[in-house]
Amino acid sequence: MTATTVLSFLVLLGLSLPLFLCFVSIKLTGSGFHKIILFISLIFVIIFSFGFINLLHLELGFFFKSLFYWPIVVGLMAGNILFTMILGHYYLVVPKLTVKPLLLNLKFLFGLLVTRLLIVFFYGQTLSFWKSLLLVFFPASLFLSSGSDVGLGEDVFKLVLFLFQQISCYVAIPILAVFSYKLCLMRSTQSATGIFYVMVFFSFVGDLVTLYFYYNNGVMI
Repeated sequence: MTATTVLSFLVLLGLSLPLFLCFVSIKLTGSGFHKIILFISLIFVIIFSFGFINLLHLELGFFFKSLFYWPIVVGLMAGNILFTMILGHYYLVVPKLTVKPLLLNLKFLFGLLVTRLLIVFFYGQTLSFWKSLLLVFFPASLFLSSGSDVGLGEDVFKLVLFLFQQISCYVAIPILAVFSYKLCLMRSTQSATGIFYVMVFFSFVGDLVTLYFYYNNGVMI
């Protein structure tokens, strides 16, 4: 995993986190929660953006261009999951807080998942990656003999990364999101927050792999 991928991912997290404050009224949580989110965001954006620029010796214009389009979608999804996990913890501070903010964030996550799947289906290279993955296990298959148009061939390491990314982003996270949504409806916020922790893990690792392929291979998966 390159340093470029990690630094850009952290910058995207910092840029996306404050956006979800619109789902949480300051009257409900007090100013403390908003200050925490803004502080974390500033750390990510200021420290890691300078590291990103210095690492690549980029101009500011090119730096921001490298974060647009597909990285924005990836960053919004990761930021939403991290924000929801932090918000879940805040229910320990304000136990009587309504679950509406959590439900709104999870609904937005479902929307991001659908958007991401549509982009991948119409503009991404996921099918080509699956084709390459099947070639590893079924090299003699005639219907797969044409190979992949993403240039991976039989690079097993990258194909394993791809498989983990697919399971993390498009299987584990949606299933966990559904379970956490149902728990929130029952006001079982502590159990839901435990699931959010697992979602953060799958999101961070899966989306780091997503950006790795985007920056290094120019593909969206």
